[in-house]
Amino acid sequence: MKKVLIVDDNSTNLYMLETLLKGHGIEVILSENGEDALDKARLNPPDLIVTDILMPVMDGYTLCRHWKSDDTLKHIPFVFYTATYTEPKDEDFALSLGAERFIIKPQEPDILMNILKELLEANYVTTQVETKPLEEEIEFFRQYNEILFTKLEKKISDLEIANQELRILEERYRLSFENVMDIIYTIDSDLNFLSVSPSVERILGKKPQDFIGRTVSELRHILAPEAFKQAIANLSMLLKGERTPATIYRCIAKDGTIKYLEVSGSPVMRKDKIIGIISVARDITDRKQAEDEIRRLNDELEQRVVERTAKLEIANKEMEAFAYSISHDLKAPLRAIDGYAQILIEDHAVRLDGEGRRTCEVISNNARKMAGLIDDLLAFSRTGRAEMNPEPVDMATLANSIFFELTTPEERERIDFRIGDMPQAKGDPSLLRQVWTNLLGNAVKFSAKKERAVIEVGCALEGNGHPSAGNNEVDAPTKHPPSAIPIRDSERVYYVRDNGAGFDMAYVDKLFGVFQRLHNAKEFDGTGVGLAIVQQIVQRHGGRIWAKGEVGKGATFYFSMGEA
Repeated sequence: MKKVLIVDDNSTNLYMLETLLKGHGIEVILSENGEDALDKARLNPPDLIVTDILMPVMDGYTLCRHWKSDDTLKHIPFVFYTATYTEPKDEDFALSLGAERFIIKPQEPDILMNILKELLEANYVTTQVETKPLEEEIEFFRQYNEILFTKLEKKISDLEIANQELRILEERYRLSFENVMDIIYTIDSDLNFLSVSPSVERILGKKPQDFIGRTVSELRHILAPEAFKQAIANLSMLLKGERTPATIYRCIAKDGTIKYLEVSGSPVMRKDKIIGIISVARDITDRKQAEDEIRRLNDELEQRVVERTAKLEIANKEMEAFAYSISHDLKAPLRAIDGYAQILIEDHAVRLDGEGRRTCEVISNNARKMAGLIDDLLAFSRTGRAEMNPEPVDMATLANSIFFELTTPEERERIDFRIGDMPQAKGDPSLLRQVWTNLLGNAVKFSAKKERAVIEVGCALEGNGHPSAGNNEVDAPTKHPPSAIPIRDSERVYYVRDNGAGFDMAYVDKLFGVFQRLHNAKEFDGTGVGLAIVQQIVQRHGGRIWAKGEVGKGATFYFSMGEA
């Protein structure tokens, strides 16, 4: 097995060459300077030497001179492998000393191995250097010193440049360290403070000198007990090389105020050994106080909701009691008034003239109307409090069945009822039944005076504001009656349209108010509560309702069911 001596003061270079040579089945001897290399070579001569030039104790040039002057070593090939001496005169001087090769780092591994294998061949004849006279020895030292001084001057120049760059970096670091808003501090492996940024005075009111040189345990008075306990645990984990999450510590400033610091840290490594910790502490007091305030307000809001809910429950119970009172205590006298009026008409008709009988009829009719108003008010009150049980509802089937419930066969002969495609809706079936009942009931009522009534129901398409059914017949709904209000995307809008009495758009805002009527009671009966009930139901389903009309030409009522 061939044997190669590698000489280099850089451990990384030694390792890389050793790995390369061993990978090709070559035995390796390692040395870190020329003097040690000579000693090892004389005890155990190698088949080849590969050496750097710039080394402590004895450099490569001096090593080569001694090597080629030694009778036991001078026949062994000598190779310079350098990254410092790269000038042509450096190579000339090296070869003049008897070196077989001069290779500049870095070199491709395959090329380097080919050179070394060539030198390791058994029949390779090495350069023999004769003993030189005094004049040549003097010339050697002159060239040697010239090269050495040149490299020394370059090293000094490089060092000056590096020092200048270092000073610039140090100044930048100093400015950053002194002006950074967060607290930056370092701790050694014994948990002693090594440095603390000046920002600590702005945040905690203490100077950096109050920390430097002191241990973490001495400063426990600036941390709340639970914070100090957590800090020690985190520092211990960091010194073991474990990661810790950013932690919020409650601190006590010099003036006694409470500060909240969010601290994160990482271990400082040197040669795979943890020598300390560097940490950054950010003042989050304002953020923490804002979070606490939001939390307090949320707690207050929750409490207010609880209290308001309790009040609403009480109010609902009172409303139920009030509704019960209306239903029983008010309707009873009305029934009595109606009953006594009927008694007068039936039992004392002979004593009453025509005006007396008419007056009794008026009394009876108004008592019944008042009872109807009370029933509608109770229905309006119950609608707002009724529990909702949403489920899929077939709107087309529901509207069709209600129309047949509201009309007689004779009326249906006079009414052209058109129903378009309508998607299902999710809602409370009983409440949606009330919506269709009131809207279709109004359509039938207000188109009663038309010789040929047309009632149309359908669904407006998303975003276009147009219903999906209709025709162009005279005195009938137009094919695409535009909505008075734009339809939103992803909104399902159902409609009921008739060609009846219609209404004046100037009063459209009154349509959905309780007891609001736009037509004379003598023309069309009703209490003015039905549309208010419809609006309440639609709003409870997350929708909205609106209308468009024209006197004598009919009306269209639109209602949505929220998003599809």
